[in-house]
Amino acid sequence: LNYGNKYSPEEGYFKAPYRGVYMFALSLSSNNGSILGQLITDGKQILLLQSTTKKKRNTIPVTNFALLELKKGQAVWVELSQASVTKTSLPQVTFGGFLMFRT
Repeated sequence: LNYGNKYSPEEGYFKAPYRGVYMFALSLSSNNGSILGQLITDGKQILLLQSTTKKKRNTIPVTNFALLELKKGQAVWVELSQASVTKTSLPQVTFGGFLMFRT
């Protein structure tokens, strides 16, 4: 769902439609070894997630949540810092969030 079209799939970021407190969830996994990702706002790392495994095809998904107070128009996005990408196995990234209340 993308109510209000505030998430831009082409650009990969969410822009806050209102000043308020938002909850974001980020989940990462990869079938080809380690994965490292971060939640970013204003160019600053807010949340870091890492999943490592010595055996390929056995990576355990990692999930975390962040509460952020954002200004109207402030952008939030996910950056992958490390992941193995192949034709047959792309990293799995899930990013979602919602406004909890306006401030």
